Amino acid sequence: EQPACAGPDRLCGLDINPDYIEAARRRLAERLPHLELHSGDIEAPGLLFEPLELVYAALIFEYVDVPRALQGIARHCASGGWLAALLQLRHESMSAVSPSPYTSLKVLQPTMRLVSPEELRREADKAGFSPVESKTLVSAAGKRFAVEVFRRA
Repeated sequence: EQPACAGPDRLCGLDINPDYIEAARRRLAERLPHLELHSGDIEAPGLLFEPLELVYAALIFEYVDVPRALQGIARHCASGGWLAALLQLRHESMSAVSPSPYTSLKVLQPTMRLVSPEELRREADKAGFSPVESKTLVSAAGKRFAVEVFRRA
């Protein structure tokens, strides 16, 4: 008998940067012993790991080819599974990349392209995802974000 809040059977993390994966592994190994961490490119063809029931894609669509990334996510999302995406929205007076003492963040600015919720929904439909929910959140600093939830056919 398991408690109702036992949690997921599988938990996976993916990043294109193997150093980030190793840092996450060191930080989380004891707390989450069943965590699967993979270094790979979600845009690459093929399967990086077995499909999941839920894929959470936070602030990645700003840095990838959206149609290719959604095709990759579809391969890793089980039939009937869920995709929850977080997009940063354009702000009339704030820079997309916030000022930070971390110089590595500054190199992201030229590669960042904000993706509208409409574009994501259009491309998600082509990849086999149906929209379920859409809402906007505002951070304490005033940045706006879209939360888009989809179900895979």
